[in-house]
Amino acid sequence: MKKTFHILTCCLLLTAMALFQSCLKDDDKLYGDEGDRVENYLKNAKSVLTNSEHGWHLEYYPHRELKYGGFNYCLKFTDDNKVTVWYEDAKGESVTSTYNLVGDDGPVLTFDTYNKLMHIFATPSQGEYEAKDGDFEFILLKVTDSEITLKGKRSGNVMYMHKLNGDPTDYLSDLEATKAKYHRYGAGTAEWGGNQYSALFDLQNRKFTLLDKDGVEVDHRMLIYTDKGFKLASPLAWDGEQLQDFTFNDDAAEKTFTSGNVTFKMQETYKTYNDFIGSYTILELSNRTVTLQKDVEGQSYIVKNLGSGGYNTVAYSDAGDESKGIAPLKGDGNPRAYYDEYWGKLYFKPVFIGQSSGFQKTYYIYLYTTDGDMVYFDDQYPCKTAAYPGSAIKIQVGANGMGITDWFWTKPRPNDEGSESAGNFDDFPIPMTWTKK
Repeated sequence: MKKTFHILTCCLLLTAMALFQSCLKDDDKLYGDEGDRVENYLKNAKSVLTNSEHGWHLEYYPHRELKYGGFNYCLKFTDDNKVTVWYEDAKGESVTSTYNLVGDDGPVLTFDTYNKLMHIFATPSQGEYEAKDGDFEFILLKVTDSEITLKGKRSGNVMYMHKLNGDPTDYLSDLEATKAKYHRYGAGTAEWGGNQYSALFDLQNRKFTLLDKDGVEVDHRMLIYTDKGFKLASPLAWDGEQLQDFTFNDDAAEKTFTSGNVTFKMQETYKTYNDFIGSYTILELSNRTVTLQKDVEGQSYIVKNLGSGGYNTVAYSDAGDESKGIAPLKGDGNPRAYYDEYWGKLYFKPVFIGQSSGFQKTYYIYLYTTDGDMVYFDDQYPCKTAAYPGSAIKIQVGANGMGITDWFWTKPRPNDEGSESAGNFDDFPIPMTWTKK
């Protein structure tokens, strides 16, 4: 009986081993086929990338919330895994580095060695430890001879590359020449479907905002420049129309932007250096009057009376930190505003003007603007205090400068028992509306 049991056991073991080996062979075949498919896909992708005589145009969108808008790159790939990169804001410059095509969560195009142009939005700094949430690794979603669809591994943004029909530098030069024609126009009006609309063309910050006849925002989209005008990051469908590609028309005296069947009659919003000189009231500071005086002709202004008594104390005569992009205060203790001649806008460099110690850390407050007509204060670090919905941040201005009295946010409180960050000032700016007297 024992002998029979032993024979049966051996037979079962041999059968199991045979089945196991068969399964291994099937798995090898299965994974081998999959590996072959990925390898063939990557070979085809490389062939498509390298066979374009002039290279490719990439519509690049950093940040998963598209907060910076889109940027133009041109890329020229070679068989020996070299890539030459052109970037719209690096005029006349190109940088060559390496790329690779690998199987990693699908077929991936990676720019695997540092390239100062390609990695602009992905390189951390002291003030931005996550950089600008930019990508340098892209999943290849679709590859054709004329268009490649990619998805940023980090941001998750879907982007497109199109085959260039001419020299990359010529393409970017044409794009810049077109932008130079329309950068002075910041607003427009249009009529369709029996309704009137207006729009804000914040081309400096790459944002398009559609407003109804009462000036109430309908919707907005971030944008990217093109050689004909600009393109919205995604279509804006409204009142039977779909807006996305905008063409600038400057043939007639009345300049227009057209998208499909909709034409916006443009308004020039450009301001000269002298237009900004004068006194202003700041609504959010109980209509406090501040004055912009001439500092360096055509370049900067002195800002008087932003805080009670100005900033004529040692505490507010900070030397700045150029490595962080923080401008120093001048000897008189007053912050400076600056003039951007190209855009005709007023702006502030970050300036250290005070700090508030409390709760779990010290908050450093900086003065700067992103849109030229507003000023707000920004804490560069996360807020660690409890946050509740429906509240607003309050500002107190006293003899010692700016102080913040309430650390409450307008977003709902996260389920963190108050122990985690509820946001930061970059996400929740404090607008300060300046009205010229």
